[in-house]
Amino acid sequence: MRRFKALQGATVAVCAPDAGQAAGTHGRHGLRFGRPRRRTKLSAAAALTLGVLALLGSAWASQASAFVYWTNTVSNTIGRANLDGTSPNQSFITGANAPVGVTVDGEHVYWTNEDINTIGRANLDGTGVNESFITITPTHASAAVAVDGEHVYWTDAFSGTIGRANIDGSEPNQSFITGAQQPAGVAVDGEHVYWTK
Repeated sequence: MRRFKALQGATVAVCAPDAGQAAGTHGRHGLRFGRPRRRTKLSAAAALTLGVLALLGSAWASQASAFVYWTNTVSNTIGRANLDGTSPNQSFITGANAPVGVTVDGEHVYWTNEDINTIGRANLDGTGVNESFITITPTHASAAVAVDGEHVYWTDAFSGTIGRANIDGSEPNQSFITGAQQPAGVAVDGEHVYWTK
């Protein structure tokens, strides 16, 4: 696994997850979780522009069509580049509202919208954007998001909880896990939910 330093000093781990492997982000700190399957090096320009990353690996697409995704909080966009850092598109998905965390599964890109307390979702090709896929209770500040085959998970640093909803966005539970101390990052695997503070 290789790690890269982003402009604000966030460490980024680039790795391609296996099918069903943990997919998650570490909020503003830019960590991506998963088993390393392919090592690659981002161009210096791509590494400096990355905010929060998520990577679509070979389990869901061929290596030639795998992408790196990131949030651009100031410009309210989700960016995407080829796995090797070429062809960056800073505005791959537009119209987000202070996006912070981002992750992917085999069909969709998910991100947290900090300004409007929602989790957004779009198809992997950037179409079908739904900025309010999951609504989070208004006083909650969601930073990170993770997904597995059945659920979407998010952090709420203010209330110290991890939320969870069905993969179709139904039945959101704002307090699926309670007692976490300012959770910032979240990841999931087949048996457990992990978070950082």
